[in-house]
This record gives sequence, structure tokens and C-alpha cells, in this order.
Amino acid sequence: MIIRTEVIALLYGLAGLMFIGVGVPLMRERVPPNAWYGFRTPKTLSDPQIWYSANRVAGIDLIIAGAILALGVAALYVASETLSPSLPVANWAFALFVSSLVGAVAHSFWYLSRI
Repeated sequence: MIIRTEVIALLYGLAGLMFIGVGVPLMRERVPPNAWYGFRTPKTLSDPQIWYSANRVAGIDLIIAGAILALGVAALYVASETLSPSLPVANWAFALFVSSLVGAVAHSFWYLSRI
């Protein structure tokens, strides 16, 4: 079964918007320490000040990753429709998804190691 380019772009674009939606409350420090939502590590759960600081940065990272993903997939879709109909949008969108998420997580852990 072949999935249409529009569906792929829409799903990855929605994933990017979901990253943004999850990141905003973290960035605004609206999420208290809990067992389900946020950047949960033994270090962040040990001190509320560390929790809010680390989750603020993780939220910003998720917002950036979501924006990169949503805008990148939109650009891929436009490029596939106008420049190269054979552009493998699914492969590039997946690579963009993984790289933006890995970058956000890596930066969040780097920041956590500094506080």
C-alpha cells in the first residue's frame, strides 16, 4: 500500500505541532514535578528548582524541534510537488523527525549536566 505524499506531510506536520503543544507548558514552567509529563530524571525529580529549569529548556527545545519539523515537512511537500515529483518525502520527513527530536533531547541532557 502506497501512502500519498499529502498524508505523510500532514502526519509529520501534526507531529511537529504536537511537539510545540507539549513544549509550551514546559517552557512556561506550568508543569509541576510528576511521574508522567516532563523531563523526568532522578536529578530533575530531586529538586523543584532543577525541575523547572531543566523543563523550561526542554520545552524550548521541543518547540524548536516542532517548528523545524513542521516547516521542514511543508518545504519538502512543496518541493515534491513543484521541483521533484520523485522526492522521497517519507524518508526525508522521517530523517527530519528523528534528527530534530534527537537534537532536542541531546541539548536538554547537555543543559541538565550543566546545572
